[in-house]
Amino acid sequence: MSRNFNFRAWDKKNKEMDYDMYMDTWLKYPGQYTVMQSTGLFDKNSTEIYEADIVEWVNVVTQQ
Repeated sequence: MSRNFNFRAWDKKNKEMDYDMYMDTWLKYPGQYTVMQSTGLFDKNSTEIYEADIVEWVNVVTQQ
């Protein structure tokens, strides 16, 4: 069984999210990037959910 490990990094200096950066770049500039790993889950729009994402959970209970 294999698993892909997906990461993204928030560039604090340029204020942008980078999905295609290599890990050696994060290590070259310590403190400039916040690295987040994918949870392996997807939302209802098929968007990948990463650590630190804000997720709203709505629990609808039907009473009869």
